[in-house]
Amino acid sequence: MPVKAISDFFVGLKSGSKTRLGAYHYAGGEYDKAIAYYTKAIKIDPDDAEPYAGRGNAHWVNGDFDKAIADYTKSIRLNPGVAEVHCDRGLVYCVTGEFGQAITDCTEAIRLDPGMVRAYTNRGLAHYRRGSFDEAIADCTEAIRLDPEEEGAYTNRGLAYIAKEKFDEALEDFTEAILLNPEDTMPYINCSLAHYHKGMFDEAIADCAEAIELDCEEVAAYVSRGLAYSAKGMFAEAIADFEEALRHEPDNSEAKERLENALQGKH
Repeated sequence: MPVKAISDFFVGLKSGSKTRLGAYHYAGGEYDKAIAYYTKAIKIDPDDAEPYAGRGNAHWVNGDFDKAIADYTKSIRLNPGVAEVHCDRGLVYCVTGEFGQAITDCTEAIRLDPGMVRAYTNRGLAHYRRGSFDEAIADCTEAIRLDPEEEGAYTNRGLAYIAKEKFDEALEDFTEAILLNPEDTMPYINCSLAHYHKGMFDEAIADCAEAIELDCEEVAAYVSRGLAYSAKGMFAEAIADFEEALRHEPDNSEAKERLENALQGKH
């Protein structure tokens, strides 16, 4: 074996070892350690796409979105054929409000892997946030066709249905999301939103109570329940909920505004 080939072989071994350690710490929720090992792998072999993608994932979970996008972009430049990396970058773009970029990335992920469920789910979310509700519903419907247990697709489609004032369809989707993951608070809060829009305030209050039972620090549940109480003219209860929301999240602007209205006896 030529000397360069032998050298490249050992570089690959060293880089792969650090990448595996990065993946190990990432799986264990130790994201800073994961970043450190992925960085070591990149220093050993800067032309290996995998550790960039792994480090991007760790930055994403840490909330360092610009760093995540930079790492995903480098990984894609080195190896543009990995659908998962396009999909991951697309989700970060969606979170940062770059919906066109998100849709482009998820579309490329689907081109590379037409059966990739979460690419449809993520593209549906980007369409929803962009205000393209029919496209969001179509993408989430395809995700559900591919995997009837894709919770996120039911959630995203339900939100698009609410935007189109199809509240019964939204309730069906949020209820399915609850059945798939009964420990997740958000489907209950989303159900309360649909019930609220239907004028079913008692049901909205019950939905939020379920969410609060699961997580007593769930700010959105207190705000949503406070809205339903306000709609019923139960301002003392509404004030208590808005104040509890602000106790957990003092800078929550919606809770502040709703509290002020409730104190004035306004819905």
